[in-house]
Amino acid sequence: MPFQDQYSILIHLTEGVVIIDQDCTIIFANQSFCDLSATTREKELEDALKTTLITDETISTMAGGIVHDFNNILSAILGYSELAKTHLPAEAPAQEDIDQIIAAGQRAANLMKQILDFSRKTEQKRAALQPDMIIEEALQVMRKTRPAAVEIETNIVPDCGMILADPTRNHQVTMNRCTNEFPALERDHKDRVPPEKPKQQKSLSLGTERILFVDDDPLLVQISQMILENYGYTVTGVTDSREALEKVQAAPRQFDLIVTDQTMPGLTGTELTKAVLAFAPTMPIIICSGHCEIISEEGAQAMGIKRYLHKPLEGDTLATTIRMVLDEHIHGTPTG
Repeated sequence: MPFQDQYSILIHLTEGVVIIDQDCTIIFANQSFCDLSATTREKELEDALKTTLITDETISTMAGGIVHDFNNILSAILGYSELAKTHLPAEAPAQEDIDQIIAAGQRAANLMKQILDFSRKTEQKRAALQPDMIIEEALQVMRKTRPAAVEIETNIVPDCGMILADPTRNHQVTMNRCTNEFPALERDHKDRVPPEKPKQQKSLSLGTERILFVDDDPLLVQISQMILENYGYTVTGVTDSREALEKVQAAPRQFDLIVTDQTMPGLTGTELTKAVLAFAPTMPIIICSGHCEIISEEGAQAMGIKRYLHKPLEGDTLATTIRMVLDEHIHGTPTG
């Protein structure tokens, strides 16, 4: 397999070694290659480049499939861990053990993202932005999902200037740092404060709000349904996107919001979205994906999708996002 960096590609041929730049211009060739005829050199290089492209595409496809399945497994691990915490007393020793499982799952999720980015050589979409605004926006979300024992305070220098960076990645970095620190802060709080009687999961539903959750992974449907019902929502879980479409077509008013995976047999998440919005144009839809190249956040919004969530899903983030989208739908203006 050829070695490559951001500047050049080293290709081992049947006869000789060549280094080319990103424009496929030869910038070095050893004597063995130079001794070949012009026709042979061209044929050798063309065949090698085809092999390089096929290899890269194969690796990218394999990595994408592995990451998709692994993110679903991580979603189930994180979801059941969060659910287990709600069933234990706050002072139970197992609480700290479960926190470690959640923290490990979050690190694994970040690793999956890095693998996917590396396999696809994802380019950052850099833009001029104010970092303080990105941080505040991320913290608004984290304040709604933080543990009860944790308070978030900021000390950001006003008028800190502009930077050239990827806003989505900076937003995600802030949220990841907070999420990774929450377990340690909770443990510190438990060490200093006498344990309280455990409280029931706070309801986020304003009544009998009905959610249709669609994913081809039965385990993910089951745990997401259990978590959202804990938050007070009425949830219908479906593993077949075509069945989901039939349910909505039969009675669109029976659901207040749809959460759908993107990569599914039958209908993909975007195909399901287009079909639903064709006869129920005001239906709020949240799409979930571990493949940023299949559908981008901007592309999802252009289709009428209200939010784009990256897998693996975490129960608190999913429930809070649903609440935000429903509030926007009720009041007609974005919240937070």
